[in-house]
Amino acid sequence: MLPTLSVIIPNYNHGASLERAVAAILSQAHAPDEILLIDDGSTDNSQEVILGLAEKFPLIKAVLHDQNAGSTQRVNQGLQSARGDWLAFCAADDCLLPGFFL
Repeated sequence: MLPTLSVIIPNYNHGASLERAVAAILSQAHAPDEILLIDDGSTDNSQEVILGLAEKFPLIKAVLHDQNAGSTQRVNQGLQSARGDWLAFCAADDCLLPGFFL
């Protein structure tokens, strides 16, 4: 059996690039078992985008916060919540090329 993969994406005000980032992750040959999208109190439309993605793709877990605490705290939160054997950390504005997850 293959190891499971969790992708942790902390986000702050990257609503415009979240859909592209998630699409690049989901198009990998080895799709993750879960994606944790953790919003850090964004003031743009990020939370609406995250909720829409979580509704569309059940493997996405939306974690929303009202206050900004910084990416380190949000990454640590992702570490505590992730269930995968392997972890990948992506920025909310990353666009992974094919073959990133083999």
